[in-house]
Amino acid sequence: MMDFEDIRGESKGTVSYPKRIEFEETLKMSTYSLAFVVDRFETLSGCATVPVYDQDGNIVQGKTMSTPIAVHSGPGRGEEARFVLKMTIASWEFFTNQFRTNNPLKKLDVVSIENLPVLGSENWGIITLITHFMLVNSSTSFSRIQRIARLVCHEVVHQWFGNLVTMRWWNHLWIKEGMARYLEYVAIESLFPSWNFWAYFLRDIFKSTIEMDESTTTHPIEAKVRSPKEISHIFDLMSYGKGASVARMIAFHIGEESFWKGVHLFLKRFQYNCASTEDLYQCFDQVSGKEISSVMQDWVQRSGHPVLSVSLDSGNVSSLTLKQEICFRNECGPVFLHSKKVKTVSTLGESSGTCYRVPIVIAGLIQGNSFQKEIIFSDSYQQINTPNLSNDDYLILNYRHSGFYRVCYDEQLLERLENAIKEDRVSLVELYGLVLDMFSLSFFREVAMANKCYETLPYYPKIDRLFEFIDRITQNCASAHVSSPIMQPIFWELVTKKLTEIWFIIEPDFLPHYKRWVASILSKIVNRIGLWKPIQEKKNSELKVEYAIEDKEIAWKEIRGKMLILLSACDAFSEDLKKEIMTQFNSAFNENNNNITTSDQTMVILQLGAQIGGFAAFQKLLETVESGTNVELRKASFIAMFASRDLTSLDIIFSNLTKEPEASFEPELSWLDEIVSQHTLKWNAEGRRHLWEKTVSHTLSNDRNLSPHILGMVYVSGDASALSVSDKQNFLQQLERMNHSISAIGFDRVFRPVVSNARENGVWARKNRSELESFFRNR
Repeated sequence: MMDFEDIRGESKGTVSYPKRIEFEETLKMSTYSLAFVVDRFETLSGCATVPVYDQDGNIVQGKTMSTPIAVHSGPGRGEEARFVLKMTIASWEFFTNQFRTNNPLKKLDVVSIENLPVLGSENWGIITLITHFMLVNSSTSFSRIQRIARLVCHEVVHQWFGNLVTMRWWNHLWIKEGMARYLEYVAIESLFPSWNFWAYFLRDIFKSTIEMDESTTTHPIEAKVRSPKEISHIFDLMSYGKGASVARMIAFHIGEESFWKGVHLFLKRFQYNCASTEDLYQCFDQVSGKEISSVMQDWVQRSGHPVLSVSLDSGNVSSLTLKQEICFRNECGPVFLHSKKVKTVSTLGESSGTCYRVPIVIAGLIQGNSFQKEIIFSDSYQQINTPNLSNDDYLILNYRHSGFYRVCYDEQLLERLENAIKEDRVSLVELYGLVLDMFSLSFFREVAMANKCYETLPYYPKIDRLFEFIDRITQNCASAHVSSPIMQPIFWELVTKKLTEIWFIIEPDFLPHYKRWVASILSKIVNRIGLWKPIQEKKNSELKVEYAIEDKEIAWKEIRGKMLILLSACDAFSEDLKKEIMTQFNSAFNENNNNITTSDQTMVILQLGAQIGGFAAFQKLLETVESGTNVELRKASFIAMFASRDLTSLDIIFSNLTKEPEASFEPELSWLDEIVSQHTLKWNAEGRRHLWEKTVSHTLSNDRNLSPHILGMVYVSGDASALSVSDKQNFLQQLERMNHSISAIGFDRVFRPVVSNARENGVWARKNRSELESFFRNR
């Protein structure tokens, strides 16, 4: 990095003379990782110091290697880049020591780019980050800090995986992107152990990846790339997420020590060169003595993943029965293959047998002692012998949820797991993975039945058993220790999200019962953690140096609001709580409101206040939108207005959306998008119906069309909750009339998915009617 004055040419009078600058010869590199950046920056500098390692990965005694590291941000923003500087130094030192391989770079720069088209890029020796993922200040949310930490670790890994060793061709993309995604979590778990980051891996990577692998958009990790235009298509969850999950499976299968030895051998053998998946596997084979190539090859060359069912043999508490099915996909969605003789060809052309070779670690507690057993499950059926299980013993099939597959348990094993969870014997990551699988497999029952998986169908949890499971494992949260897995914010984030998803598909006649049940679940944890706890913001000079969250409050702050909005929708607020909310709501609109930070907590308070405060609360929000000078507070107030149950208030909103003569403001289009993403209208049944009817009336009687953006907001919110049969028919008829009346460009993109969603609305609830009736009848 050179100062501008050092590169500017000389001027004599009116004549400018160019200046020749010669750079040092670059290291051998792939041409795609070359980058130059020219701008005005403010710079923070530091240095990473590591031991010197020889070719065998041994420390050379008495020698160290220092690598200058600098971060460059916009003028006046230098201090806000200090966290990125510390993360870059820490991750450089961590990976050097884990890989036992010194990176040959003489320096590393990290540069802030305002309009970078991606979050970050790993150019050789000069990492570029988009500006809002480079800067950290006192108002930066904890989730953003976590994401920045991950991003820095990811790009630093690439200085080895991607730059020092490059994939042979684009079908091997996962070697750099999947490995980097996995290793970023390994680094964060080591640098910030209080974050419990493997649970976040399940939330941010595993969940979305396995769901994509169950959809029609999936493809093998090693997708064929035949032309340059196909390259961008594989930069997706399969290369990154499933690639990371495969890397994690390998690490658990061969053990941590062998994994790092294999990585060192790979980097040593292929530095300044290109490598393939087989090259990586051979390195793991050599150091571990296990045949990684034969076990793991299917995981990168096939789509889909196994669904395993496990049962405790009747009358024999020392024998487990395992069965394997493949959750595949075709144009119609997930398909379960359950016969070993079946062959399948995907829409992408890969052909394979039914069964994967699945590395499994069975773990648990047997007769008071920890138990672990490693197997390779490669058939459709297998019996496993274990020591005799007593009544208090339990087993979990996917230890640390390290495998990329789903597991369903029979009733005996599930009850044992419930007891183990209540006694804090199951880790947070295992609890999170188990609950994630339970919700997904409950919804897969219909698919399994359609595919005639009759032998394993009883293990797929029915909806009433899923609800009972949530009931039982959360019943002690009022007295559980703060370190208990069921007392962790990320667990309750998952539960709240899943309960919300069911809310929007359950039939209206079940909704009152569902409200009472959800309120009973969430009230216990909200009463335990409290409503609002102010967090003392650090001064810029003290910015979150350690980011330890042993008290968990910093993480609770971001999930508490979601739980309160769901509780509010359940009509579970007491009068005292409503008064407290309105006190905080009114305090947001004092004369100093330009200094208010629009944190998650503030946005929740505004929405709850709009909901229970009537027209008076709406007026305060409207005044802020019309004349406020704080842009973020104006946006938050606009979004909150849609939570109002007051019909007069909603009429005012509609007149502004449709630009009537009395309109007093014009919202940004991006604000309308956030109403959809934050579900503001979804929770507001009265407001949603009122705005929908006004939208229909306006569209059918007015020559001026609403913009597709406004239509999209109303439609997407309008068909969100399940409809009764008669309401659904009326809704579909209105949609058809609207379709014939609207000529707005872009309307088709809105109309088609809304019609499809509306037709499917309530189908799930009707198919599960008997189970829902049984569950709510017994409460």
